[in-house]
Amino acid sequence: LGTNGIAIGRDGTQAGSGMLLANPHQPWTGASRFWAFHQTLPGELDVIGSNVMGRPQVGLGATEHIAWTSTVQTGPLNTFYRLTLVPGHPTQYLFDGESRDMIAETVTLQVPDGSGGFTTQSHTFYSTHYGARLVGGASFPWTQTTAFAVRAADAGWRGIEALLPQYHATSVYDYKAVQDTYQFNATNQLAADSSGNAYYANTAPLANLDDAQRAACAVPGGLDGSRSLCMWKTDPDAAIPGITGPSPLPSLIRTDFVTNSNDSYWLSNPFAPLTGFDSSIGSVNTARSFRTRSGLVQVLERIAGTDDKGAAKFTLEQLQELITDNLAYAGQVLRDDLVTLCQNNPSVTLPNGTVVNIGPACPVLAAWDLHDNLDSRGAHLFREFAVTYATARNYAVPFDVNDPVNTPRGLDTSNNPAVLQARATAVQRLNGAGVPLDAYLGDL
Repeated sequence: LGTNGIAIGRDGTQAGSGMLLANPHQPWTGASRFWAFHQTLPGELDVIGSNVMGRPQVGLGATEHIAWTSTVQTGPLNTFYRLTLVPGHPTQYLFDGESRDMIAETVTLQVPDGSGGFTTQSHTFYSTHYGARLVGGASFPWTQTTAFAVRAADAGWRGIEALLPQYHATSVYDYKAVQDTYQFNATNQLAADSSGNAYYANTAPLANLDDAQRAACAVPGGLDGSRSLCMWKTDPDAAIPGITGPSPLPSLIRTDFVTNSNDSYWLSNPFAPLTGFDSSIGSVNTARSFRTRSGLVQVLERIAGTDDKGAAKFTLEQLQELITDNLAYAGQVLRDDLVTLCQNNPSVTLPNGTVVNIGPACPVLAAWDLHDNLDSRGAHLFREFAVTYATARNYAVPFDVNDPVNTPRGLDTSNNPAVLQARATAVQRLNGAGVPLDAYLGDL
């Protein structure tokens, strides 16, 4: 579950206005599928978009002036604390050397008894004075000496209070002000407005701990919950105590574009990399996922007009096509060298001694159209290879921090036994399942 989001500004659209692509990765069926709906109150509200069933407000959507979406962000929304218990008193813990009682809250419910009636059941929850609630299970044992608790930001009513201000926003600047004020979305935010501005930010309610605290407080299972040094701080501009305020969080407003595909904030726009933030919020100066790079490459090529779609910059239809284009970007940057390896090494011996003839896979991969369309032949052959060899590859061109959109790429065609074994494993699996190597993807 997650989302791709792309906001295009006036310098990236042929019409000179803003456009937004919301590509939520929700299921097609079940409780988590998205439903489209339109909400209006004459003179007060006019918003269209989508959300899961049961949510009364548009989650991803648009008004006359602005459109917005969200993606999964990479910062910490909670903190696991290890409590040091008072010897012989498993519901008391030490904090800065002093003993404190856990806060006990007993909840009683009527639950079905399986025979058409109900029975009363109670459960006591325990928490600490700093809001961390105890958790249990194999990963977080509650023993005579230690227990574990998790602290999460109080959700409160900020998301409800922010709805009308967000729906009334007439620019990304207004939208940014709403996000900064309420900090209610536990996600990355992307938006575009009718004036042609594009916005990215992570203003999620993140645990306010810096790198120095994390280093000093690290213990097995989380952070040390027995010292005030390890507690959340409060920024003066934070929406609630304990979370990081918007000022030290990454944000960007552009007139060309911003994107995010559940990655960190760093390459929201490669022309303006975001850096200098606490490392816990997300990684920088490291290789991006193929999904992030796929989106960036397609956006950059379309705005520059270097793809095969005609005049530079996006039309609305061309932006929509990014959802249905089915480009297999990993194949685009790896396929040719994989074919060369295959042709030069048609027989591969697996670690168990099995010899696999991968020769028949070579022409199939060479003829593949580098898409995952229903009539694509060989797409499944590359997929099986990619799944088999998902770890670090022996690339021909390694990651270059000065060219993060286009690196790493290619495969070492002279010395790459792991790639060959992954290719052989993929062929062996498909042969064993009776799946033709050159089948149409739609037939599978």
